[in-house]
Amino acid sequence: MKNRELDILLVEDDAADTSLILNTLKKVNICNGTHVLADGSEILDFLLRKGSYTGQAPLPVEVLILLSLNLTGMHGLDVLRKLKSDERTRSLPIIIMTSSQEERGVMQSYQLG
Repeated sequence: MKNRELDILLVEDDAADTSLILNTLKKVNICNGTHVLADGSEILDFLLRKGSYTGQAPLPVEVLILLSLNLTGMHGLDVLRKLKSDERTRSLPIIIMTSSQEERGVMQSYQLG
C-alpha cells in the first residue's frame, strides 16, 4: 500500500468498548478513515452500498474490519459468514474482537477465515 491510508471499519455495539478502541487507535496514530458501525446488518449495507448507503461512493480497496464477535442483533459470526461468502467482500481482512473465553466462537472465526 503506497501513500494510502487504510480505512478501518469498527463494528462494535458497546459504547465503552468503542471509545476504548478509538482512543487506542488515536494513541498509536491510526485514526484516519475510521468508520464506526454498531450493528452487524449495518456493516453489510455499508460494504455493499445498500439501504441508507445506496448511491454513496465505493469504498477504497484498502479496508480493515474490526468486528466484535458478540453483537446484539446479528451475531459477529453471522456477519463474518456473510462477508466471507460474498465475492465482493471475501478478500477483506477481518479481525475478530471478543472478550469471551468461549473457545468455540474463536475456533469458528478461524474456520471462516
